[in-house]
This record gives sequence, structure tokens and C-alpha cells, in this order.
Amino acid sequence: MPAVKINSFSVVPKSLHKANTITLSWEIENAQSIKLSQIRSGGEAVDLQSDMPAIGSVEYSIKETITYRLSADNISRELTVKVGYGPIIKYILLGLLAISVTGVIYIKWPSQENSEPRSNHRQTSQVIENINSPNCPEELYSQLLKEGEELALKGNYTSAESKFWDVQKLLDVHDCLDKNKAILLQKKFIRKAEQFCNTYRNEPTLKYIPNNYYKMAAILQKKKPKQCL
Repeated sequence: MPAVKINSFSVVPKSLHKANTITLSWEIENAQSIKLSQIRSGGEAVDLQSDMPAIGSVEYSIKETITYRLSADNISRELTVKVGYGPIIKYILLGLLAISVTGVIYIKWPSQENSEPRSNHRQTSQVIENINSPNCPEELYSQLLKEGEELALKGNYTSAESKFWDVQKLLDVHDCLDKNKAILLQKKFIRKAEQFCNTYRNEPTLKYIPNNYYKMAAILQKKKPKQCL
């Protein structure tokens, strides 16, 4: 029997400054039983959902730091969503320290991945080798799409974009590739972007999340990205 695999288990956003909505996403292979639990402070697991699909996502509104456990048969994976002002307080304190030492006001806030399109992407050596190859690089193409989607689900948007720029370069050169794969992923990202845009409509600091999904969708179709306003 094929081994059970948890290919991905991620949350967007990874942390919150105050009570808000998060989205948990997962992808599992070969599992007979899939459930989601919340881990309480004493270590006790409280089941939230059972008989879950192998691929999916769910939203929760949370007010405090919570750890979630995704169980697939006899294996599991955990992640923690932090709620609070820890990162901001840290940077304020560092800024105040800089002022006291130098007399110059300079506070650098925690960065959020840039939503502007990138134009200086450099292809990987693997892609460069396949650009002028007479063989159809369908396997590499599918691999890049899968890796890019996994990175996006983990919130590694810049790395995901890099994969999709490579995808687009292969599509430009090889007519043999199945363009529907990129189109399906592009549509999936548009749906996620619209979902996140609706969720964070009144949270300007979190709109970078849907905007990054809009941007990745635009890269896959070589179009100007939409914006969550």
C-alpha cells in the first residue's frame, strides 16, 4: 500500500497583530483518515474536523495564539499561528535603542513581500539547459508548477514567483507543453486572491496576501496583475 504523505500544511497569514481570520490549507496523499485538531495549552488535542478531503482549505477566526495539528492516519504535522504584537514591539525597541545610541531616528519595520512585478528574474541552470533542448520538458514544467504552488501555500511568495517566471520562460519556447496546467493554477490563484481580498478588505496591512496571489496569477498568464483595493 502506498505510504501516507502530508505534502503540505500551511497557514495564511502566519501571524496576526489582533483577532482576525486565518486560512489553513493542506494536501495529503494515500490517507484513509484525515482530521484537524487544536492543541490546548496543556497539550490536549481537541478535534475540530474529521473525514476531511485530501486537498482543501478552511478558515477560522482566532483571537489568541493557537497550535493546529493535521493528522493523516498514523502521521501528523503541527503549526502555530501567533496573535500579538511581538515583532512590532521588537522593532520599536530596536529603533529606540538606535535613537539612544546615535541620536538618529531610524526604525525598520518587518517586511512584507513586495507586490510589485519583478523584471530581473534569473532563470535556474536547469531551465537554461532545457530552453534550447529538442526534447519537451514536460516533467520539469510540471515540477516547477507544483513547487511554486507549494511555496505559495507556505507564504514564500518571492520564491514561488521565481518558479513561475521559469514556467513562463519554458512556455515561451516550447509549444509542446500543456498550457492548461498553468491556466488551471492561475485560476486557482485568482480564486484564492478574491477570497483573501474579501477577508482582509478592512485590514490594509494584510492586503499584500491577496495581492501576491494576484501577482502570481498574472505571471502565469503574462498579464497585468489585479489589485485588492
